[in-house]
Amino acid sequence: MTRLTHRTFVTNASVTETTEDAVELATAGVAGRYDWAERDAAVADFRSRLDPALANVERARPGGVALTTNDSAAGTWAFRNCPNGPYREFGTCVADGGVVVQERAGETAVVAVLVDVRIATPRSRTDLTVAVRPN
Repeated sequence: MTRLTHRTFVTNASVTETTEDAVELATAGVAGRYDWAERDAAVADFRSRLDPALANVERARPGGVALTTNDSAAGTWAFRNCPNGPYREFGTCVADGGVVVQERAGETAVVAVLVDVRIATPRSRTDLTVAVRPN
């Protein structure tokens, strides 16, 4: 007799999608609330919203999911991808603890979060870094 078991598979796409949702919610909580001079406070507020959401993503995914922000990758992303160009009167991007912020119309805007994702099972391990850009 064959015994069937139900397993929930964790995929890169499902973890990334849930992480994107967490970033979107955390961004909505700080959007338009901080001047550029208050960017450190904006990032701290953002992190206070994001960190518990990332912990919830980890707990909701069985089989070993770990999420951490990556400041080094954020600095590289900010240097290479900071939104600019014609018709954009934005300031420079600054990476702070894996969070990329930019001055826009005198306010602090979260433009990206770089997250290291580790998915581990008894047979494999996947490591990737995703750049999540809130809408």
